[in-house]
Amino acid sequence: MARTFEIEGGETERVSIQLQREAPRMGKVRVSSTPAGATVRVDGEYKGDTPLTKLKLPAGETIVIELTLDGYKKWRKRVTPAINDVARVTATLEPIVKEKPKPEPPAKPVKVSASDVTKVSGNLPSIRLRNVKLDGNKPATTKPISARLCIDTRGKVTTVTLGKSVPAKMVTTLRRALKAWRYKPYRSSSKAVPACFVSRFRLKIEAL
Repeated sequence: MARTFEIEGGETERVSIQLQREAPRMGKVRVSSTPAGATVRVDGEYKGDTPLTKLKLPAGETIVIELTLDGYKKWRKRVTPAINDVARVTATLEPIVKEKPKPEPPAKPVKVSASDVTKVSGNLPSIRLRNVKLDGNKPATTKPISARLCIDTRGKVTTVTLGKSVPAKMVTTLRRALKAWRYKPYRSSSKAVPACFVSRFRLKIEAL
């Protein structure tokens, strides 16, 4: 501001000058992102969504440009715009990878007695073998068998471990039949839990 005035001898002249704030010099910034549509904030102030091609900011001042987009990590960069220049800001946003929840380890089966579980379905197969000697003229005989069964929380048989007394010729047929058995779920403290038990029965064997 400038003002011209005269001072005469013996007088006191009071001069008041009101200065006007100079408009800040501005620089241009272009902001783009991959993917587009990210929210742009400059020093925390919302400026629009990418792409921004005519963003004017004070020149010579370092500012922080922040981009946010749902599903992507926040992106920041410091920029100092210059007069008569266009600062180009290009951001490649990094997607947020959500970790899959780790499955809970399966509960270990508890050991119970065969009398603690209730079978709801399943029958023993009738085994027919060649070259089997039966007592006298009997067409069939029975053989004591033991098997360790494990059931899941729905009562489905998951594993079958046959005793050593089971002849090798019977193993496949017998294991297949026992795997098809179903039990009522075993409950502990009102909660269904997997369980294992030893079942003993007599297997019918017929001679071919």
